[in-house]
Amino acid sequence: MIPSSMFIAPTSNEEADALLKWKASLQIHNRSLLSSWIKDTTNVSSKTSPCAWYGISCNDAGRVVNITLPAKGLKGRLHDFSFSSFPHLAYLDLSYNKLFGTIPPQISNLTNLIYLYFGGDQFSGNIPPEVGLMSHLKFLYIDTNHLDGSIPPELGQLSSMVELSLFSNHLNGSVPPSLSNLTNLQQLYLFNNSLSGSIPPSLGNSMLTLVALDFNHFTSYLPQNICRGGALNRFTVSENHFQGTIPKSLRNCTSLFRVRLNGNNLTGNISEALGIYPNLTFIDLSRNNFYGEISSNFGECPKLGTLNVSMNNITGAAQELGWSHRMNVIKGVADALSYLHHDCFPPIVHRDISSKNLLLDLEYEAHVADFGIAKFLKPDSSNWTEFAGTYGYIAPELAYTMKITEKCDVYSFGVLVLEVIKGKHPRDFLSSTSSPSLNTDIALNEMLDPRLPVPSCSVQEKLISIMEVAFSCLNESPESRPTMKIVSQQLRI
Repeated sequence: MIPSSMFIAPTSNEEADALLKWKASLQIHNRSLLSSWIKDTTNVSSKTSPCAWYGISCNDAGRVVNITLPAKGLKGRLHDFSFSSFPHLAYLDLSYNKLFGTIPPQISNLTNLIYLYFGGDQFSGNIPPEVGLMSHLKFLYIDTNHLDGSIPPELGQLSSMVELSLFSNHLNGSVPPSLSNLTNLQQLYLFNNSLSGSIPPSLGNSMLTLVALDFNHFTSYLPQNICRGGALNRFTVSENHFQGTIPKSLRNCTSLFRVRLNGNNLTGNISEALGIYPNLTFIDLSRNNFYGEISSNFGECPKLGTLNVSMNNITGAAQELGWSHRMNVIKGVADALSYLHHDCFPPIVHRDISSKNLLLDLEYEAHVADFGIAKFLKPDSSNWTEFAGTYGYIAPELAYTMKITEKCDVYSFGVLVLEVIKGKHPRDFLSSTSSPSLNTDIALNEMLDPRLPVPSCSVQEKLISIMEVAFSCLNESPESRPTMKIVSQQLRI
């Protein structure tokens, strides 16, 4: 901003007039927000500066360099916006308004523009090829509009481009090969359009970190050099018609942390196609034509939380946890719940203890995850709550009391313990008895996971002790269940 006392360049008055003309053309606008957009009428000979107007910033010479008006309820067209009046404009953000009509080709008169944000508006028609003349443009966001036609090849002239976002429009045709010329491009968002054909084989410069091509009609092969520079961390091409094998460049792309290839016609031996990714957290390969055994490399991805290989021709299975690891998991969860219930103030009830909310680290130490419905217990409150949790783990009293206590987590823990030992949810066992107890009618081998070797005598004794604790947690009466502190202590013996 510049002080009003500064000399106002004559051209600044032209910028003010251009903004006022565009304001007058808007059908609906927030008059209070743009109330500062008025011409100085106090002195006929004075010049009007827009530098103090809402959403406008100027440089030291008093020229407009920034127009920022996102989500302000502006409704109208850009045809009355005099782009040629703003030769110094570097930043234009009119996103998430109600601007409609076509994007005028005269926008190329913004020769010094670096940031262009038109996302979330209602623009229609084609992307003007004249945008390719805006040589300083680094960030182009015109996503979530109603644009159609093809992507202009002229966009490949924008050698400074860093982020290109055209997603959620009605664009069709193929991706122009000229986009491979964008050697500074880091992020490319083209998902949710009607694009088809092939992807330029040379796409994949050294700077590229994100490529999102989901929900289009692409065919042919994935770009073989998509991770040429080794910087790619997000690669999503789901719900297309890609065929062939996974590019070899992805095998050594250790920077990846999110991959979606689901819903295509990709093929190849899954054990040979992928490598070891130390940062990978999510990968979906479902609904393709992959074959072979599940690669052991997935076991060496320490951060991997989601792996989906369903609806392929894949064989093999993940290695089962042995008895010692399973007992450690049980003890780890007990310690975590004891901490929440007895070492936090106020106490915290997790409310959704289940196998799906357990995470194991590289040492097979258990960590309780997903505190989305956790609840602080208030000492002077009845702690009534809405019904929540995972079916099959919920304490029976919640069906009629809706009163949450630590004993609800205790019951869920009991179910979890039997599931860890049995290898599947013990719903049949729980439904067959209203008050489970370890007795001669329950053979130990009926409760053990048949996929594992028969445990040694010493391990059997430990498992029996653990199941006794689990059965006490499953008591129908909440008052008769032990606290998690007691459970944690019992499991250490």
